[in-house]
Amino acid sequence: MRIAIVNSHYYPDEHGGAERSLRFLAEAAASRGHICTVFTTGETRESTEINGVGVERFALRRRPEATAAARAKLMWHLRDTYSSAGAVKMSNAIRAFKPDVAHTNNLSGISVALWGCLERSGIPIAHTLRDYYLMCPNTAQFRNGQSCANRCAPCRVMGVPRLAATRHVKTVIGNSRFVLDSHLRLGAFADAHREVIYNGYEPPLPVAARAAVPEHRPLTIGFIGRLAPTKGVEMLIDAFGRVAAALSRPMRLRIAGTGDTEYVGHLRDRSCGVHVEFPGKVSPASFYESVDVTVVPSLWHEPLARVIFESFAHGVPVIASSRGGSPELVVPARTGWLFDPDEPTALERVIAEATRGLAQETGAALSATCLAESQRFLPGRVVDSHLTAFERLLA
Repeated sequence: MRIAIVNSHYYPDEHGGAERSLRFLAEAAASRGHICTVFTTGETRESTEINGVGVERFALRRRPEATAAARAKLMWHLRDTYSSAGAVKMSNAIRAFKPDVAHTNNLSGISVALWGCLERSGIPIAHTLRDYYLMCPNTAQFRNGQSCANRCAPCRVMGVPRLAATRHVKTVIGNSRFVLDSHLRLGAFADAHREVIYNGYEPPLPVAARAAVPEHRPLTIGFIGRLAPTKGVEMLIDAFGRVAAALSRPMRLRIAGTGDTEYVGHLRDRSCGVHVEFPGKVSPASFYESVDVTVVPSLWHEPLARVIFESFAHGVPVIASSRGGSPELVVPARTGWLFDPDEPTALERVIAEATRGLAQETGAALSATCLAESQRFLPGRVVDSHLTAFERLLA
């Protein structure tokens, strides 16, 4: 099968879990004999090959930096809502590749106008939802430090042509049930075949279930990911500080990842006087080996936090906010704990509960269940699911 994969960014220009997941999918499909080429944005027009996958980069309009003026951001979003110039340029290259199927993903900077171009060329489209780009210009439905309860006027206006363009898509894949249903409720992808396919992960070495955490050893709570206001790291630092002060046992918090320099400095200042470590960017395997429980305190409705199933694969239970796709994976008393970030002391209460549970036999049982659940996210299964979806398009 000849597969054209479209995404705003691609390795080594990786902005998050979406790019890592796509790279894995492309390379795995290529290793099985399929011919894959990724069509993405870049600083210049460039054709390369990475690990058996063709990569075509196009110098389309890049999203303004976070520090750009508000007017510049607005104008970029308006142009990006339905921009045919860049879409035609990319669709011509995709047509020349002669794919059996086009797999589109994040289209920021490319535009949904690409779908119409591909359909007119007779190329069937499968689209994977990994964020809220079609519904919200900033892709996260998060504004002024809070998750949006309703879509604002700019989201509704700019969302009209984006959602209408979903009529060109034959198969829609959500990387969680939550993100898929969020779009379906707005009438998107009305005639498309629908599927939920979670992303995949497998640790580099075999992992054994963990025992309970001894009372004499410091209990380590961990966060790994991009350091940004949407992630709830400030709330985590505050809650951890209160729990650590109230409990007699030694505890530490490891916050791994990178972010805006000024914001990371703010986090460091906020954690002053609390046992918090900032190791920076670390490998997932080494991080999970160093923690007893992982926290995903997202304030936005994160479609699928990759950290959750990575943590499961290392036998580490998860504390997660009850937003987005997290409740689909984190089951209380089986794989971790859930909390409502709108409740002021909810995270504090859950951390204290987890601290007690991990020191008992409950901790060992949770670790074993997490490892069992991680089998759902084995990379081979994820690739099989995608290839089956693509083959269905051609049936």
